[in-house]
Parts: sequence; structure tokens; C-alpha cells
Amino acid sequence: MEHELHFTPFNASQKSSSLGSFRWIFIALLYIELPFDFAFGQWIDPQGPILSSVSMFCNAPDGSLFAASSDGTIFQLQDSDSYWSFRSSGITSNPVHSFEVIPYADHTYSLLVATRQSIDLSADEGIHWIKGNLPSSNDPMVSTIVIPDNQAVPRVFVYTLSGSMYVSADNCSTWKAVSEDGFPHASRPTAWYVSDSLCLVGLVDGSVYRSTNHGLSWTLSQSTPLITLEITTFVREPGGKLVLSTGSIMGTYASSDDGETWNCVGPSTVTDTFVNQLFVGPDGCILAATTLTGVLRTTDGGASWTSANTGLSASGSITAIISKGSMLYASTASGLFASGDSAANWHGVSVGLKNLNLSCFAVIGEKLFVGTEYGGVYVSPDKGVTWYPSSVGLPINTSARIIQPCYDTTGLNSIFVVTETGVYRSTDRGSTWFESEIETSPVKYTMALISVPGSSGGSVMYAFTLAGGMYVSRDFGESWWHMGGIASRQGVDGFAISPSGRVYAATSSYVYTLANGVSWLRAGTTGMDYSAINAVGACANENVLAAAEDAGIYLSADTGMTWHSVLTTSFVYNIVPVTSATAAGVVFAGTSDGVFCSKDNGAHWFPVDTNAAMRKPGPVVVFDDDLYVGSSQSVLRQSIQSLITTVPLNRVTQVPQKFALDQNYPNPFNPSTTVRYGLSTQSRVQLRIYDILGRLVEELVNAEQAPGWSQVVWNAKVAAGLYFYRLEAVSVSDPAKRFVDVKKMILLK
Repeated sequence: MEHELHFTPFNASQKSSSLGSFRWIFIALLYIELPFDFAFGQWIDPQGPILSSVSMFCNAPDGSLFAASSDGTIFQLQDSDSYWSFRSSGITSNPVHSFEVIPYADHTYSLLVATRQSIDLSADEGIHWIKGNLPSSNDPMVSTIVIPDNQAVPRVFVYTLSGSMYVSADNCSTWKAVSEDGFPHASRPTAWYVSDSLCLVGLVDGSVYRSTNHGLSWTLSQSTPLITLEITTFVREPGGKLVLSTGSIMGTYASSDDGETWNCVGPSTVTDTFVNQLFVGPDGCILAATTLTGVLRTTDGGASWTSANTGLSASGSITAIISKGSMLYASTASGLFASGDSAANWHGVSVGLKNLNLSCFAVIGEKLFVGTEYGGVYVSPDKGVTWYPSSVGLPINTSARIIQPCYDTTGLNSIFVVTETGVYRSTDRGSTWFESEIETSPVKYTMALISVPGSSGGSVMYAFTLAGGMYVSRDFGESWWHMGGIASRQGVDGFAISPSGRVYAATSSYVYTLANGVSWLRAGTTGMDYSAINAVGACANENVLAAAEDAGIYLSADTGMTWHSVLTTSFVYNIVPVTSATAAGVVFAGTSDGVFCSKDNGAHWFPVDTNAAMRKPGPVVVFDDDLYVGSSQSVLRQSIQSLITTVPLNRVTQVPQKFALDQNYPNPFNPSTTVRYGLSTQSRVQLRIYDILGRLVEELVNAEQAPGWSQVVWNAKVAAGLYFYRLEAVSVSDPAKRFVDVKKMILLK
């Protein structure tokens, strides 16, 4: 039997969660032109409970199974087939586009992880990692593949953004440019198939190239591309027939002559889905991991397909499938699932691979607490190095959106957590929880909760409920009394306390202030163009910051009487001032467009991070000298001092060295999304939207444009589903310089 390795790239699209209401919110990215950016230190992922979903698997020669996410999180399945060990310590770059095994002639192996700017290698099952040399320091890598041959060390091929191909035969120590090889350097690889005697590569334009000499030379399989959309995956049936997918089930093709010619074998009825990977199961049937319809199964080589989703809690999106022995594993948006009966039934086995959206932070004493979507509460006693579940007494699969401590005159009295089913209280620092008295009294459906220092030294608690408006407790949550000022229909999304003790509330209508601890008064609206407030913050100099949905952040220097806009952005999760004397006046804001920082009590704002690790940010919290950011699937940490060191940098006006097409944002989206691209020279530009059948939906750009970065917003007026956007740019001065790239997007309604 031939030794086969398969590579299928995938960029998982994930949802972000609103801190205030748990609704899925998809917001178009607004263009923010700022004069400079930050010089960033290294973000650290403290191995929290929130880990990215698996996008790549690989089998090692010794039978080990490894799983990798696009953010560089790597796990190894242990002998028990039920426990996954963390293996990616030392990998510092992301997103990962290639995860490969390098098998050696002596039956040992190394793991290879490749991003656009780095190559990491491990010879001890991922415990320790070393950096490999790069083929080019200024030409990002977009695809990497290992092609075994008869040598002691297999060849590693790298394809770069400029269209160059490099090969290394010494574990990525040295590289040689490959030019006269027949490979189409102008088109990006999107899928590979590698066996001992045959190599296939599928391209973004639908072409297939093949090599029979371990990748040293390539020929086009047939005279024209299969279709205009990218090839996503290859697989070989037990009978020897090769099968590939062009993204849709209808676009399934087969070859009986080792990839020289291809015939469409997909069903005539169209399935509205996208195929991320094809995989041959233990019983010889082909399985398809799809974006919209879960796992599909075919027993006739792709002519007809049936659903195989029994037991999958998130069958709408499957990123990857692999097997170990007779056991199948599938990665979903809810973690890892396994099947021992050829995909007939699935069960969750995602120990160590929880895929939970983070919804809130709380610093209580020396511990850091996080609330998650459908995963309860986690606590870290060592600043995020290790995490433990703290959900005993909470309902199963509960969502925690607010965690709030309450103090008496001797110290911590209780911890309260607000969930979608009620408020729970812990009197043993989060070890166990019980239903709070606020839910057994006339107060029902608590939406927001805050603990304010009282005049006697203990805490006064305020709770906003849907059933009765605002309530107050002066005995640490034992009993509650109704307050006036904020009606139940207005809704409260957050509170803030100024250094002088003034309390502010963000409601769905206005900002309110607490007057003498007795009643709530509505603040002014002068200068504020939008009234739906979802977050509020109080700065060290008593400035008040209020976040309005889809409008950004407003500042008031007169305790909320008048306002003016200071940051235009999309959804703001929370606003967190820094109380440390070494960072006086510093404020952070977690938004759906990224994390922003102000060094002058909210007057001016600048983006903290624009790298891939922060593409889906969430709420932020300050703990000692570090900033913690809850992205959609991880907790990231960085020193505050490293974040507030500025350097002149204007990424908006920079001319890119190479052509580039960014992933649209947000994705998924409804109803609009932004597409950004870069031109290295004066070019004729064509940007088009296609549906899953390759039909033109809309042309967004068809014009000659100057070098630099551009972006366009697509307001989709079509049905929900999977779409593709294709950029073609041809240099005006050198027409031979041509760039083509295609990316996918998902419209939800």
C-alpha cells in the first residue's frame, strides 16, 4: 500500500458573542484611519479553557494522531484514545496554514508547522520546537507540503505569496529556488495529494497539476481548469480511483488514470454546502466534511450523498475528519467528536479541546475568573497558566455572562454569576454554587449586576431585572429592595464606578447615574448621536466613556451632561480603565474591530493589535500589570507596558510590497461585509462575487487603481449561503505581472 499524506487548508469562520445579550451579532468592519499604531510585544496564550477548533489533523508513522488549530494550538491523542495532551509550547506565530509530518528513512519523524512568516519543527512529538530557516525573509509563505522520496530526509516544498517555489532537502535548513519545473507559479495552491509515486496539486483557479518524480517537475492534468473556483481536497478510493472536490458536492470529480483526466461525478441536484475535506473511512466509503451540512457520506464514488450527523451537536460545520484505527474523529464548532461505526453515530470526546466563546472576565483576589458560552465558569490561580472548571452547582451547559464579587467588612463574602437561567452565588470562592436569593424573591430574570463599596466598608449590590427594573441589596445579596429611575423595558448592559464613587449604568436607551445611592437619574444626551448604550467606563480623571452600538465610543468630561465622539468602531464589548500608577490615564476597549487603547483618559484611541491572533476579539480585563483579551476561542495576555509604547507607523497609507487579498470581515456576515486588498503597483482591478456554482453574482470593482490598500463593502441582497470573492489585478506597467486570488465567505440570515 502506498504511503499517503494529505493536506487541505481551511480557515475556520467563527461567530462572536455579544456580552450583553448572547445574541450572535455580525457587524460590518468600519474603516478606521489612524495616524500611528503600537509597537507590539508578544501575545501569550495562557492555555486557557477556550481553545480554537481543530482545522487540521495528521497521522504520524508510529500511529500517533495530532490535531492542530489555525492559531497554533496542537494536541496529541494519547494511547487511551480519550485524552489529548497539549503539544504546541514554543510555537509563537499564527495563523497556521500547514501542519505536516516529515517521515524519515529510519522510521522516526518530525512535526512541521508553517505560518506565513515562520516554520517550526519538533522531533519529540511536539514537546519542544525549534525554528526552521525561511526561504525568503520578505516573501510570505502561503502553502507548504512534504513530499517523501527515496532520500533519508524528504523534500519540503514551500509556495510563497509572490508565486515563487522553494525546496529544502535538509529539514528546512537551506532552500533552493525551483523555477523551470512546469509549476504554474502565478496561481496559488489550495489542495495537495501526495503518495509514494504520485503528487497532485489543486490550484485556486480550478487547475490540477501532477508530478511523478517527487515534485521536481509538473504537468497540467488537462488543457482547461475544471471550473473557475478553487479545488479544496483530494482523496483516493480503495479501488484506486482519485476523487477531488471543487468546494460543492455537485463539483465532485473522479480520475481513473492517476489524475491525467477528470470527469464530473457529482449529483445533478445541488447541495448548498462547501466541502472542506474528503476522507476515506475505515469501511472504504468517502466522507465529506462540509461547512453547512455537517458530515456527508457516499458509497458510489460521489454520485449520491447521505447525511451522517447522528450525535453531532454542531453538524452544520465540520472542519476536518481523520481516523485512528477503526475510530473516526471529526472537528466541529463545539469540539471534537468520535465515531466507531463508520460515521453512523458520533459522540463527544473533546477532552482538552473545548471550543467555548468567552463572554466575561473577573479578577477576584489572586484568581482570574472567566465566564463562557455554554461552558460555565473557569478559574485560574496562576494568571492563566492553568485553568480549572468552577461550575459545581451550575446548570449543565450554562452560559455565564457576568461574574461579580461582593465584599463585607472582613473581605470577600460571596461571588455572584449571572447566567441565562438565573443568578447563582458562591460563598466558598467559586468551588460550589447555589441559586441566589435574588431569584427566589420577587426579583426575576437578572440581566446586570454590580457590587459598589458602601459607606460602612462592605458592598452594596445593584441588580437590573427584566421583571421589575432596578433592585438594591445592602446585606450582601440576602434581601433585595426595588429602586426607581430605570424602567425594566430599557435594559441594562453594564455598570461602571468612577474613582470618586459615582456609579454609571449603560442601558438600551441612555446612560444613568446613581444619585446619593437612592435613585437613578438619566444623564444628558447632548453631542451623542445614538442612544442605545451597551458599555460604559469611568476613567481615572472622572471622564465617562459610553459605547453606542454601531457608533463607537463617546466621552463626557462633565459627569455625563454633554458628550462628544472619540472613537468610531463597531460593537464594543467593554471599557476597562487601568488603575495602576505606572499606567495612569490608560484605558482599553474590547471591540469587534479589535482592541483599542487610550493613554489620555479616553480622549484619543489607537489600535492595540492587528495580527491574526486578535481577528475575533472579545472583552478585556486588567490583572496586575497585564492585559487579558478574550478572543473568540482563546485567552491572550500581554504586558501593559509593552502595549503603550508607540512608534510612528501608518499601515493605512503604506504601499504593500506584494499584491494581497485579505479575508472579508466580518465572516460570517449579515447583511454587509468588507473586502480589503493591496496593490503593489498601478493596476487594472476586477473584484467579483460568485455563488457556489461559479455564477457571477455581483461585480464590486472594475477599474484602474493606484498602488496601496483599498477596501469595498458588499451589501448582500441575495439568499443566505456560501459565496466566493475573486480578485484579479494586472499591473499597468507590466501586464505579465498578474495576481489572482479567491476566498470564500458565508452570508447568514
